[in-house]
Amino acid sequence: MLILGRVDLSIMGRIAGLSLLRAKFDPAEASMVMYDPHPLIIQPMSLLFPKTRTESLQLLFLFNKGFEKLKDSGLYEQYMNDLVSGFYDKASE
Repeated sequence: MLILGRVDLSIMGRIAGLSLLRAKFDPAEASMVMYDPHPLIIQPMSLLFPKTRTESLQLLFLFNKGFEKLKDSGLYEQYMNDLVSGFYDKASE
């Protein structure tokens, strides 16, 4: 690990990296690690529905409608902030 002096660099997503630091190290140790806020790759999220199911288009429509409501209400941003801060980590239970 970086903190243990075994490697100088590790490439992973920000959320996964922050979660790993919270799970394996105390806050003082975790604060010794920095990350570049500019991602190497931006990959959009996807939701897949089987083409063979007749209700797939309806489910896609309902999902998109609900997702827009989440974004418009500010809940999506709150959920993402909670995710980054570790609110959903098992360790925070």
